Amino acid sequence: MRTAFVFSLGLISGAIAVVLLYTFNDAFDGSSTPRVGNVRLILDGSSLNTIVSEGLAGDGEESVPAVVSVRSDGTLLIEFALTTTLPPLGPRGSVVVQPGVDEGEIVVSHITSDIEGTTGEIVAEVIQNGLRSRLESIASETGYRVIVVATTGSQLTLDIEL
Repeated sequence: MRTAFVFSLGLISGAIAVVLLYTFNDAFDGSSTPRVGNVRLILDGSSLNTIVSEGLAGDGEESVPAVVSVRSDGTLLIEFALTTTLPPLGPRGSVVVQPGVDEGEIVVSHITSDIEGTTGEIVAEVIQNGLRSRLESIASETGYRVIVVATTGSQLTLDIEL
């Protein structure tokens, strides 16, 4: 009888220890929801247009008219005129880029382009630098870490942790 009592006391103590371990340790969260940062930056097409147009223009030059569309597959389609005439007449070009996260930084990769040369890589770099400068202005002196990059509807959403 005494052995059964000690055995049941051990079982109860072990069960309490397991419950406490799961309660106080975040590694055993068990939730399937993705991690979300404490600041969310949402950019629509017009905001992305501004980033591309200003980034492609040199210092003191006029901005390059560009139209950025957020696509449902998580990519960005950038369309712009290949001539500098106003209004932009003539041939148009398009570039597709993919925003993502690499070690807490926003990374924009060139996917495809219908323009020869390095235009796609340049556009991807312009968008990446424009997004990073906006994130740095939000984070100011504290620094930031990008957690999630997502496209919802016609918006690009960046979740960051300050």
